[in-house]
Amino acid sequence: MSSPDKPAERQSGIRLPGAIWVVVAALVSYVIFWFVMAEQFRDAVRDWAEEGDRLRATYSGMVLSGFPFVVRLTVGDVVLARPGSWAWRGPLVVLEARPWSPWRVRVRAPGEFELDLPGAGGPAAWKGVARELSAEVTFEGGRIRDGRIRISGLDMTGAAGRLAVASGAFRLRVLGGVDADHLTASADLRVEAKDVEAPGELPLGGHLGRIVLTARVMGGIGRGPEALAQWRDKGGTVEVTDLAVDYGPLEARASGTVALDGAMQPVGAFTARIRGFFQTVDALKDRGLIRARDAVTAKVVLGVLARNPGDGGPPVLNLAVTVQDRKVYVGPVVLAEIPEIHWP
Repeated sequence: MSSPDKPAERQSGIRLPGAIWVVVAALVSYVIFWFVMAEQFRDAVRDWAEEGDRLRATYSGMVLSGFPFVVRLTVGDVVLARPGSWAWRGPLVVLEARPWSPWRVRVRAPGEFELDLPGAGGPAAWKGVARELSAEVTFEGGRIRDGRIRISGLDMTGAAGRLAVASGAFRLRVLGGVDADHLTASADLRVEAKDVEAPGELPLGGHLGRIVLTARVMGGIGRGPEALAQWRDKGGTVEVTDLAVDYGPLEARASGTVALDGAMQPVGAFTARIRGFFQTVDALKDRGLIRARDAVTAKVVLGVLARNPGDGGPPVLNLAVTVQDRKVYVGPVVLAEIPEIHWP
């Protein structure tokens, strides 16, 4: 006499091979999908390197890895250059993307590198190293829609001195196309750097505690060497919503508008809120940059102009700051001179 459970067992035994075949088919399909996407990813990078119109890229080889959840392309001995402008050289660049979202790419280039930047006397060579140098880029329609760069442990040396950044971040988010008019935002921009050692002779020393810039680009910027000039001629500006600088005892925050003049140099007008100006005057006096009696006069004048905040903090100085002819003015007084910018 047979058990009543045996028909159920036989039915279950019939269904099980079908389920196994479904799983096997799904796994095989995914393996094929991964390899197809990996080959397309490698071909896209190779085509971009070989067919770039303004940016030239060379490398020694490419290696695919990362199966099953990542497509990873390791590129050796990379040189990226815009002829006549800048060049970057590094031993290794790693590009990663998920097979199901290849339009989002992560790029890593840690370790040592060399960088050539344009300057008044010709290209300036820098050698550097970074603990982290990475970017996350989102493409849409073949163009960058969102780009983020992260930096940590950056240390560069060159003829101009040493540039070091403990940590930094850059983000560019594209909002509109190249046809956007001067009243329409085409991109959002945010830059932040902490514990910066800057080259050159700065009034309060080379260390800056923090720099933050949040801005919005008004008007579309096209491609090509004449793009910036065309953007300027159409009334393009950069609306700076927040510029914060912690430099020695000085704490400054500003907002305003920046444009380009006929020589492609920045001009602008800002409203600035400054704290720590008494300590700054003392620091300038101690460094021999201003005379003792001028320091006393400056502190008296600044004290009259300053206002005590309601929160009981240090006095605040509200000033109009302008940028013109490569000089920074506080009222009619020249505060600093800006080096000439050589655009790519």
